[in-house]
Amino acid sequence: MACPDSGPIKISDLVAEFGGSAPHALTEYYRNGGEVPGNNTNVPTSGQISLTNFYSAVNEIQHTHSNNDTHANYATIFGSNWSTAVPKRVIVPSGVTVGGTSTHAMTVPSGMGGTLVFDISGNVHGHGGASNGGGGAGEAGNTDGGTAAQRGGDGVINTIITTSAATTYSVGEVIGSDVETCCVDDPFSKVKSENVELASVRDNAPSKFPVMTFDKTLHDFGTIMDGQAQETVFSYTNTGEAPLVITEIKSTCGCTVPQDWSRAPLLPGESSQFTVKFNGKGMNKTSKTVTIKANTQKGTESVRISAFINNPNGGKPAGPIIQ
Repeated sequence: MACPDSGPIKISDLVAEFGGSAPHALTEYYRNGGEVPGNNTNVPTSGQISLTNFYSAVNEIQHTHSNNDTHANYATIFGSNWSTAVPKRVIVPSGVTVGGTSTHAMTVPSGMGGTLVFDISGNVHGHGGASNGGGGAGEAGNTDGGTAAQRGGDGVINTIITTSAATTYSVGEVIGSDVETCCVDDPFSKVKSENVELASVRDNAPSKFPVMTFDKTLHDFGTIMDGQAQETVFSYTNTGEAPLVITEIKSTCGCTVPQDWSRAPLLPGESSQFTVKFNGKGMNKTSKTVTIKANTQKGTESVRISAFINNPNGGKPAGPIIQ
């Protein structure tokens, strides 16, 4: 909570917010004087001081992700305040995404003083999870950085928040499941039960998903000679309501190789592409399937390439080859 933002304000309001030692006086509450954190810029550090300087003053240091961000390290963000006992709060507003393309989306290193609260109204998306590692989506949204949840399976975006101190996660959309802790004696000691209840309601609500809309789902190279290498580009747009993250693109055959695709979150309305290279080896009509593992509602999408391979040394045609 914070001090009143208007109207009557009493020294008891300051005591309730910042503490202090009786008998209380306004000079006890100079900014950066030991009781009032430095982010309360309306409070002077010395000289003349009045109760109205404390409108909206709060006993915590806040960091707001006002724009999309990746790999947030809060020891770096809070700087010298990281080790102090002042409570800290991280705010992810609606419409903002904090992501992780190769490692944790959020990291809370050791050495933190006080408590840390996450207020998430936007999205926190980590990198793709390990294959067949189990579910647990949303676990990060309603725990306090305690025991590590199981990684999500292929195509699931894992929120990876590494924590080393007592933390509380409040409302918002945290997609994924991988929460790790270290250096904490009792990470559950400062969990706010009301935040757990809010997260539980959120996790039971319908989720929004990205949608991959391709410019084509089949590319036919036509008639080619055996060994004549081919390649094509598949373009796609995220026409859904959540960021799209691809975790893997592969083919069942080593003769077909997907390349040049990104793991970075693709926001709704944005487009991207990947290349499929085919070595052209085979005989007769050949079709290859390329599977895309992503965080869409189905979990996998697919496109195909095909060709008729003229192999003069291949003998009598054996019919279509489907892989």
